[in-house]
Amino acid sequence: MSPEDRISPKTFYLNEQHELSRGEKEPGGRIPQYADIDWTAKGGTIDRSLKRVASQIQASHDPLKSSRYFVLAEPEGRLAKISKDKTKAVDGKVYESTIFSEKHSRVFKRLGMDLIGVTESGAAVVHMKPELLGQLENSAHSLAELGAREKSRWATINRFEMVPVEAKVDPEWIRSIGKSVGDGVIELQPLLTRSETDTVIRAIVATLNRTLGERPEGTGTDYSGRQWFRAKITAESLERIARDFFRFSLFTRL
Repeated sequence: MSPEDRISPKTFYLNEQHELSRGEKEPGGRIPQYADIDWTAKGGTIDRSLKRVASQIQASHDPLKSSRYFVLAEPEGRLAKISKDKTKAVDGKVYESTIFSEKHSRVFKRLGMDLIGVTESGAAVVHMKPELLGQLENSAHSLAELGAREKSRWATINRFEMVPVEAKVDPEWIRSIGKSVGDGVIELQPLLTRSETDTVIRAIVATLNRTLGERPEGTGTDYSGRQWFRAKITAESLERIARDFFRFSLFTRL
C-alpha cells in the first residue's frame, strides 16, 4: 500500500443539525456503555410520549402549533455504565444521575433539538420543529435495533411531556394577585421570528377581558433579545393562556 493510499482525505457532510450522518464515526471519546436498560421498552415509552404530545399540540389553540413545538424532556434517574475502574466500579458498573443542566445537555443538540432551559425538578424544556418529531418517533420506535452511539443519545431521556403551567407562570405571583388585576409580563421564546412574535402578541391581546380591566400595556425587548409583552391581567386569564392557548410559544414571569 502506497503512502497515498494510507493517507487520503475524506469529506464529511453535515446535515442541518450540524451532525455527522449515522453511518459516519463521530470524533471524541469512547461511546458510553450503558447497562441494565431494556431498550425495547424504553423506545416504546419515548415513542408513545412523543405521539401523545403531538396529539395535544394539534388539539390546542396555539397559533404556532404548525411550526414550533416546545415540550418537556423528563430525565432518567440513576444510570449504570460498564466500567473497569476498580476504585469506583461496583460489580463492574458505575452509577450516575442525569443532569441536563450540565454534562448531559448536549444530547438534545445531537438529537436535533434546542435546549431552552432546565426546570427546578431537573427536566429540560426543549424546542423542535414538527418534522423532527416524526423523525424522533421513528428512531424511538426502533431504538433496540440502533447502534451503540445512537442508543447513548437516548439513554438519559425517559419520556416527553407538555410543559406544565407551573413552569410558565410564577406560582408566587398567582397566589399574591388573587382575584384582582395585576401587572404581568409575558416573555416570548427567543427562537420566535419577528412575524411569529407579532402573531402571538396579537393573539394574547385578543384574549384580554376589557370588562375586568385587562388591557395591553406595551412591548419591548430585553438585553438578550427576548421579546416581552406587558399587560394588566388577571391570574385566571394568565393561567388559561399558559395552559390552554399558548402552551408552546411563551413563558411567563410576573
